[in-house]
Amino acid sequence: MSELFAGAPPLGIVALPQDGRLVAAAAGVRLLSVDLGTVVDKASLMDVLVRELELPGYFGRNWDALLDVLTDEGIVGDRAALVLSGLTALAGRAPGVADTLGEVMAAAQEDSAATGRSLWLVDADQEPVTG
Repeated sequence: MSELFAGAPPLGIVALPQDGRLVAAAAGVRLLSVDLGTVVDKASLMDVLVRELELPGYFGRNWDALLDVLTDEGIVGDRAALVLSGLTALAGRAPGVADTLGEVMAAAQEDSAATGRSLWLVDADQEPVTG
């Protein structure tokens, strides 16, 4: 069984273990799934994030606002995994958006770690980790 959710999250984007959803639930990790399949630019990304993460109405739909919500314990929780599908395809369609999204997620992960919270960044399209 994978130990991905047993301790602190590794920095960066990782693959979801084969039975990762069950393991996350057992470890008290909240899964936040986002399908990036329809994203073509920053505006459509923000629309998808608002809808799929059920962000509050005051979300500013910009990169700073995204960092704020990803580091807000009241929104994300203290142990969460952001599970992204379509990330590789997004990099092909909108490389600038994908790069900035990656930077914001990395900053959110670092901020979470610095404040004693855990944020895993998971690429749902990578081959599942077995073990």
